[in-house]
Amino acid sequence: MKFFDAHTHNTSTANKFAVVNLTIKDLKNSGLKPNSFYSLGIHPWYIDEKTLSRDIDDMQTFISNPQIVAIGECGLDKLIKLDFKKQIAVFEQQIVIAEKVNKPIVLHTVRSYQETIAIKRKYKAKQKWIYHGFAGSYELAMQIIAMGDFISIGTSVLKSPKLQQTIAQLKMEHFLIESDEHSDQLPSIYSIIAKIKQCSIEFLIAQQRNNFNRIFNLDL
Repeated sequence: MKFFDAHTHNTSTANKFAVVNLTIKDLKNSGLKPNSFYSLGIHPWYIDEKTLSRDIDDMQTFISNPQIVAIGECGLDKLIKLDFKKQIAVFEQQIVIAEKVNKPIVLHTVRSYQETIAIKRKYKAKQKWIYHGFAGSYELAMQIIAMGDFISIGTSVLKSPKLQQTIAQLKMEHFLIESDEHSDQLPSIYSIIAKIKQCSIEFLIAQQRNNFNRIFNLDL
């Protein structure tokens, strides 16, 4: 089966239906493989004042490549030491880039959902935002969806009854599926979501294909 994977850190994946996350350093060191899709961004963990200006310039140079279908992952993380205002400033620079090139954003959001939602309202951003690794409540998911955005479900669904209940209440056009750092778990993620939604894995894959194409502006 061909599983669609909205976000993976596995740069050696053979899955041609995956969006592989890259840093600027990754891209410079390894380049892009043909017939593959990528996201490119400055993760809050890796913001470096010494190289930040050059990293933003490099993003603007590379981001128009059609193989790069999203900006990210980027966003906000309240559990790291880096000043939160600095995180916001770097995130906002990437929002501007996303709006300029008409590409969605893959979000890293740790204890900062409301701040992230407020920033989208502030910028009146038109591009879709994907809340990767979502493990929140149905109410939070609906708040995100009401903004025109999407959640992306990973391995948390394998062990979180709360997330399973959230998925049970959502329409399938409102979420993506991802492996993040666990590519080997992708079939299991699909299997449990199909069970929750009471559908075949094949039907779920078809829906994910539709979501994937719609959000990343592809035709697969």
